[in-house]
Amino acid sequence: MRVKIIMLNVICYIYSLLYMLFKGKYALVNRPWWSISYSICALLLALMLIVIYERNRLLWASKNKKEETRYIAISGACIVSLILAGIGRW
Repeated sequence: MRVKIIMLNVICYIYSLLYMLFKGKYALVNRPWWSISYSICALLLALMLIVIYERNRLLWASKNKKEETRYIAISGACIVSLILAGIGRW
């Protein structure tokens, strides 16, 4: 189950890295509607990860504090990167 949770977070993190293609000063696709739709999708993904956070933490089944801290770091970094990509430079 940990592999699925890590894959979900990695895919969401890669989606947040697409920020450079759709938004910003040097975007390849510099259209306002692409930027707005990307922002909405990024914020919805962040909201989804926040909603399922507790369920994923229970499925992570950490045996000690170090493993739980690892899950918090992975999930937190992904959520923060999605929020920053969603609200960054409209």
